[in-house]
Amino acid sequence: MDVNNYNCRLSGNLLIDGIDSQEHIFMEAGRDHETMIDNNIIWNVEGRFDRDAIPKEPGSSGWYKEQQLNVENGYGIYGEGTDTLRIVNNLIGKCHKSGYFSKIVPFRIMEQGGTARECKFFNNLFYDCGNAAINFPNDHNQADGNAYAKMPKWGGYLRILQPEPTMCLDLEAWREFCGFDLNGCVADIEIDINSKTLEMSIE
Repeated sequence: MDVNNYNCRLSGNLLIDGIDSQEHIFMEAGRDHETMIDNNIIWNVEGRFDRDAIPKEPGSSGWYKEQQLNVENGYGIYGEGTDTLRIVNNLIGKCHKSGYFSKIVPFRIMEQGGTARECKFFNNLFYDCGNAAINFPNDHNQADGNAYAKMPKWGGYLRILQPEPTMCLDLEAWREFCGFDLNGCVADIEIDINSKTLEMSIE
């Protein structure tokens, strides 16, 4: 959904098996009016990138870096200079890099740059999302009532990317330092979706 999209709704879809795909949903330069993404199943985005370009981190050398390389992708929802998204009641899972990633685009977009602000994430279930469930480019966004399952144990799966250095947080710190997801939770569940039969099991 490209520049000047507004008052749109993407609802009730099954987006599954993004083989060699950077993302399932690409939102570019939306602002001024809300766009709703709700009640979708967004599942298995493998990413489109050169696996051989990922540098090997010997020992604990990667622990002390303040920024990650932007080699990998594979996002459930990707925002490029997009404001005022509403992401509500979705299942977002099996994303190689993260469930949501967005970046600020300050110079390129029409009369003003895209600030990536005022995006709201309510009552979604994030499951097994690579490095992170949510990558907010700044803290001028909102998240509440979301559930997180099978998140990575290291590195912080809830992230504020700017200002540098990036904050990589778990749910407890996300609440304490950002005030997000005061009604959120960590869920102990297993989900499997068979993309051939389109059957889902939850334990």
